[in-house]
Amino acid sequence: MKQLYDGANPSADAGLPVLLAWTWLETGRANEAAPLLRFNPIPSNSGASMFAAFDFPRIYYLRGLLAEQEGKPGEARANYQLFRHSPAPIR
Repeated sequence: MKQLYDGANPSADAGLPVLLAWTWLETGRANEAAPLLRFNPIPSNSGASMFAAFDFPRIYYLRGLLAEQEGKPGEARANYQLFRHSPAPIR
C-alpha cells in the first residue's frame, strides 16, 4: 500500500490515503495513520473510484479505531456512531 500511495497521483484516487491508514492501523502503526485520516477524501472530477466504498464510511470507523488506540473513548464512540449510521454505498 505504501508503494501505491507514494507513486500515485493524488487526484487519481483520493481513497488511497484511507486504505493506507487502514493498513497502518491494522499493523499497529497509528502514528503514521493519524495524518492520513485528518481529512475526508474528495472524489475526482471523473467521479468516485471503484474502491470508494472502502473510503466512506470506513474513514469514520478508522478514526474511531485511532481514537481508541490513543485513549480517547469519547472521540472513538462518536466516530463509531457515525460509521454505524452512515448510509450504505450505492452499488
